[in-house]
Amino acid sequence: MHLDKATRAELDGLAARHGTTRAEIMRIAVDRFLLELAELRLAGTPFDIETAVDAEIFNGTANRERLIARRQRREAARQATS
Repeated sequence: MHLDKATRAELDGLAARHGTTRAEIMRIAVDRFLLELAELRLAGTPFDIETAVDAEIFNGTANRERLIARRQRREAARQATS
């Protein structure tokens, strides 16, 4: 995984404060993400990674119009094949 210098420095600082390594901090974050994903699935919550990523990107305004158009095209294509 490629991390920019600022992110590496932030993770290294966090790791140093907690007496661990950057790799361990990243492993914990991934484990937590996977656990939360499993809990969503067990609860019967439909989870679509594309929708989750789009939702996060929608929070920013730079790509909003492009993402809305892409989502509308994909939704139209899904409905056409149903």
